[in-house]
Amino acid sequence: MAYSSDGITWTAVSTFDDNTSGWISTIAYGNGKFVAGGSDKIAYSSDGITWTSVNSTPDTQSIIAIAWGNDKFVAVGYEGKMVYSSDGSTWTAVVDSTFGENSINAITYGNGKFVAGGYKKIAYSSDGITWIAGAKTTLNSDIVAIAWGNNKFVAGAWDKIVYWSGN
Repeated sequence: MAYSSDGITWTAVSTFDDNTSGWISTIAYGNGKFVAGGSDKIAYSSDGITWTSVNSTPDTQSIIAIAWGNDKFVAVGYEGKMVYSSDGSTWTAVVDSTFGENSINAITYGNGKFVAGGYKKIAYSSDGITWIAGAKTTLNSDIVAIAWGNNKFVAGAWDKIVYWSGN
């Protein structure tokens, strides 16, 4: 991991757990903290330099994406697993992400909703805890990115891009 104040010059920092191998796939910022996740780990930092590992997160596989919204972080990952936290250090498992055993690859927050995507599927939630399965998409592959802007959610997959107004 590294940090920069100008986006040009970067300073490397130790990963949040030097005793394990693995990768970091996502970082989000909210509530005065950065939260990072990756292969079977989550960590948080108030300055982006010094990181504290979360020793126990409930029911998670590797974290693929994290979003901040509605006063909480929501992290998603393999096997349809999803967890949430208001402070980045104490996490609670979501009981039903609606993804079953399929991985969740992307999540964002906008227009008062979290929207998450995975294999041919999108789900949404106003609180990050109770999820509603969206209609099946016309995508033939995994959704790998979702963003909110210009009054719509836009999701990208390997084969095309779709959008939703989120109403």
